[in-house]
Amino acid sequence: MSRPLPPRSLLLLIAVASLPASAWAADLDTSDSRESGWISSELPEVVVLGSRVEVRLDDAPVDTLLITRREIEDTGARDLADLLESQPGVEIIRDGSFGAGLRLQGLQGQHVLVLIDGQRMNGRTRGNVDLSRISTDRIASVEVVRGASSSLYGSEAMGGVINITTRRGGGKPLEASAQLRGDSANGYEVRGSSAIASESSSLRVGAGLLRSEPFQLDDALPSTSGSARSDWDLDVRGDHAFNSTLRIVGNVGWMSAERAGVDLGAGGAIFDRRDRTESLSLRLAPGITLGDEHSLEFAFHFTDLKNQLLQDQRGSRAMDQLQIQGEQLWEASAVHAVRLGDHHITSGVEILYEHLESPRLNSGEGERFRPAVFVQDDWQLSDEPLVALTPGLRFDHDSDFGGQFSPKLSGRWEPVEELLVRASYGWGFRAASFQELLMHFENPSVGYVVEGNPELRPESSRGASAGLTYRPTRWLRADLGVFRNDLQNLITSATTQAPAPGAPQIFQYTNVDEARTQGVESGVRLRPWAGWIFDLGYTFTDAKNLSADQWLEGRPRHRATFGTTWRAEAAGFTANVRGEWVGERPFYGVSSGLGEGALRWADPYTLASARIAQELGANVSVFVGAENIFDAGNPDDLALTPRSFFAGVHTSY
Repeated sequence: MSRPLPPRSLLLLIAVASLPASAWAADLDTSDSRESGWISSELPEVVVLGSRVEVRLDDAPVDTLLITRREIEDTGARDLADLLESQPGVEIIRDGSFGAGLRLQGLQGQHVLVLIDGQRMNGRTRGNVDLSRISTDRIASVEVVRGASSSLYGSEAMGGVINITTRRGGGKPLEASAQLRGDSANGYEVRGSSAIASESSSLRVGAGLLRSEPFQLDDALPSTSGSARSDWDLDVRGDHAFNSTLRIVGNVGWMSAERAGVDLGAGGAIFDRRDRTESLSLRLAPGITLGDEHSLEFAFHFTDLKNQLLQDQRGSRAMDQLQIQGEQLWEASAVHAVRLGDHHITSGVEILYEHLESPRLNSGEGERFRPAVFVQDDWQLSDEPLVALTPGLRFDHDSDFGGQFSPKLSGRWEPVEELLVRASYGWGFRAASFQELLMHFENPSVGYVVEGNPELRPESSRGASAGLTYRPTRWLRADLGVFRNDLQNLITSATTQAPAPGAPQIFQYTNVDEARTQGVESGVRLRPWAGWIFDLGYTFTDAKNLSADQWLEGRPRHRATFGTTWRAEAAGFTANVRGEWVGERPFYGVSSGLGEGALRWADPYTLASARIAQELGANVSVFVGAENIFDAGNPDDLALTPRSFFAGVHTSY
C-alpha cells in the first residue's frame, strides 16, 4: 500500500536533514521553560489561552494545563496524540482508519477548538482534527483549557481549547538536528531541522517523513483495522524585531497525509481505500508594544486544504468512488491588551471566512462568514490574599445562524501562598458544520444515505467548574476539580427512512438531544528526589443523553493516568514510563453487536509506553522503547496499533 517517494519532497527532506547536526540537548534548558533561549530558566512559564495574550501561568484567569518543551522531549512522544494520551482530563480517541481525536470533560472532538499559534486548524474528519498529524518536533509547548471557552474563542470551544505553540530559533547563531527512528512493525520516521538566530531575528525550518504499515486485529476478515500511513510535513517559522516597539512573526506550513486500508462493505464487497489530505497554511502576526502595560497584536491566517478519497471495489467498478474536496479558511484578528491599575483588559475583533467545495454537499459548495467582537477584564480586587474576578463577553454573527452571545465569569482566590482556588461559569456554542447543514452523501458499499439539514440550530452549553491547587513544597503539587456541562440542541443523526429491498436507509442530522456531563478531575505531581518526577491522575465522568435516558456512547466513567520520568543529567540518561487505564465504556445499537438499542459495556484496558535515551557524546543520543506494552486493542471498538518496539538515533549541533 506504499507509494514511491515524491522526488521534490525527498530532495527537500535530504537538504534539511543534512544541515549541520546537534542532539536534542542543544534545545534543552535545565528548567521546565517553554522554550530554551527565549525564556530564561529563571523566568516564569507563560500561557496565552485564558486571555489571548501572554500572562504568567499562575496569573492565568482559568486553570491551564501547560506541557513544556522539556517535558515533550522527556516523553519521547512522536505526535500530539501520543503526548496528550497520558494527561489527566484529556482523553484521546483513536480510529485506526482516520487518526486520533479527543474528548474534554466528556465532550467530543467537534466541541474542542484546536489552535496552532493561536489560529484554528481546519480539515475535520468525523468532527475531529487528527492530532496524529502534528509532530512533536515542531511543538514548543501545548496549553489545554477544559470547559466552555466560547467567550474568547467562539464556536467549537464549548468543551475547551488546545493551543500548540510552534518552535522558533534558539539562542545559538546556528543549530540543527536530525533524527531517524524505526520500529518492529516496519514503520520508520526521518526528521530534520535547522535554525539561525541573531539578537533581533530568528528562522527555523523543519521537515519530516513518517511511514507505517496497516494492521489487522481480526485475521478472519479481509478488512484492515488500521490504515497504512505516509506523512510528509514542512514547517518554516521566522520572527524579526524591528525595534523595541514593532515585531513580526510568520509561519508557513505544508503537510501531506495519506491513509490506505481495506474496507468490507455490504454483501461482502471489498474496497481498497486511499485517503490523502494536503494542506498549506500561511500566518503573519505583527505585534506592537505601546508601553510596559500596553500592546496590540494582529494576526492574518490562511489555510488551503485538499482531500482525495478513492474507494476501489475489488473485481468490479459498480461501486467505485473518487471524491475530491477543497476547503479554504481565511482568518484575521486584532487583540488589544492594556493594564489600568488593577484591571488587565483584553479586547479584540475577529473575522472568519470558510469555503468548502465537496461532492458530498447538496449544492456542491458552502461558505460561512463570521465576524466577532470580544472583551475580558481580569480584575484583581486585592493582593493579600489574592482575589480576582474575570468577566468576559463575546458576540459572534454567523452568516448561517445569526447572532450568539457567549458570557463567562471566572474567579481565583489564594487564601495562603500554598493554595489557589479557581471557579468559572460560562456559556458555549457550536455552529453546525457544512456537512451537517448541506450534506448529501450516498454510500452504496454499505447501503445508506446521509442528508444535511439547513434548519439546524447551534448547539449550546452552560458549563461550570471549580478546582483547587495545593503546593505546600517545591516537590509536591496536587490538583482537584469538579465540572458540569448542560447541553442543549445537540446535533445527531436520526433515521428518516428504514432500509427496504431496493431502497437504502436514510439518515438526517437534527437537533434532538439534551445531555449533561459532570465529574471530578484530579492529579498529583511528586518530585521526591533530584531528577525524578511522578505523575498520577484520576477522572470520573458521568455523561448522559437526557433525551434518551442513556449513557453517552464511548465515554468511560473511570480513567486513571500515570507517568514517571528519571533524568540523570550528569550521565546523559533519561527514562520515561507513561500510560492510562480506561474503565468500561457503553456502546449501543449496531456498535454494541447485540441488536438495535442494546447496551454493551466494553472491557477496561491499559495503554502504556516506555522509553530510555542515552547521550553518547556532546552531539549524539540513542533511544529505545516500547508502545502499547500490554497489547490493548480489539476489532470491535478499540482499533489500537498492536505492541511494537522502536529504536532510533538523534544528532544535533
